[in-house]
Amino acid sequence: MDMFGTVQIKASRRHLWQAFCDSAVIKQCLPGCETFEWTAGGRGVATAAIAIGPIAATFRGELRLLDVESPVTCTIAGEANAGAGGFVTGLAKVRLDESSGGTELSYFAEARIGQRLTRLGVRRVDAAAKEIATRFLNSLREIVESEQRKRPIGRQLKGRG
Repeated sequence: MDMFGTVQIKASRRHLWQAFCDSAVIKQCLPGCETFEWTAGGRGVATAAIAIGPIAATFRGELRLLDVESPVTCTIAGEANAGAGGFVTGLAKVRLDESSGGTELSYFAEARIGQRLTRLGVRRVDAAAKEIATRFLNSLREIVESEQRKRPIGRQLKGRG
């Protein structure tokens, strides 16, 4: 399955990049996320409880940041496994471009699923993935725009990047 889109965020590109590199922000934005932590070398580890149709499972996974050009672009590779519940692997390319209203975040993502998830059908899984992505991006926008209003220009969020 493939997903792509753009989101306009009323914040500086640097501020958005800092938020993206903040474990607490990512945990707060990812639906069902129980734990998330960026570790050394651009790796992140996470657990998330997700329900797709009749399948509810806790996924444990890892993200890797590749081809990083801070604060402009990166590729995110990931895999998550829920044992008998299924697995997901994917790749997302993210780009942040300055715009008159702040920053335009554009993305292209592709993912593969396996095991029990395949029984749900492509349409149902695709719809669930798009819903998760939309909720993540909306939460990220709300957090970053709120932080941008609270903090003077040039002050960064805690985190890497």
